[in-house]
Amino acid sequence: MARRWLLLIYTVPTTPSRTRAFVWREIRRAGALLVRDGVAALPAGAEAERWIRETSRRIDGAGGTATTVVAKLKPSDERRIVAAFQKEREREYSEIVASCEALLLHLEREREHAVFTFEEFQELENDLEKIRRWYAMARSRDHFSTSTAKRAASAISDCEKRIAAYAERASALDSEPAVRARRRRRAKVT
Repeated sequence: MARRWLLLIYTVPTTPSRTRAFVWREIRRAGALLVRDGVAALPAGAEAERWIRETSRRIDGAGGTATTVVAKLKPSDERRIVAAFQKEREREYSEIVASCEALLLHLEREREHAVFTFEEFQELENDLEKIRRWYAMARSRDHFSTSTAKRAASAISDCEKRIAAYAERASALDSEPAVRARRRRRAKVT
């Protein structure tokens, strides 16, 4: 492997706690690995260098200290670190798959109750869009092309197909005269 790594070695004041929370969020957002308390690692690259510069500046500005180290790791250490990166992405992709499964269950309940409305379709589309954004963020953090990314992409594709079928059904029912009349009656009652 013998790749270059960027290590961010930092300390932050205990108060205010928002500085610690900021650093934690930034580490997670960048897909960096917290090797130990106060040490985060990323494979070297332009994005990683930009992230470390910006995060270091914010840490220094909050009264902490930040040091950047460029390192090459022993093969055994590198394998361990890469495995930890992959495990974290696998966890995230599994959560994405679980969210897709939950969305499909919700869709199935709506189908069973014969609730085919535009409003429900919009809600499903919004939920799916959140999952798509999450997947895109996970992919940007997936520095080692974790194999479970394909499973998450497949789950999203399945949601897209099922929601498209739901939209077709909702559209067909919405155009039926009896449904439109029923909706007009309900609108008068409320």
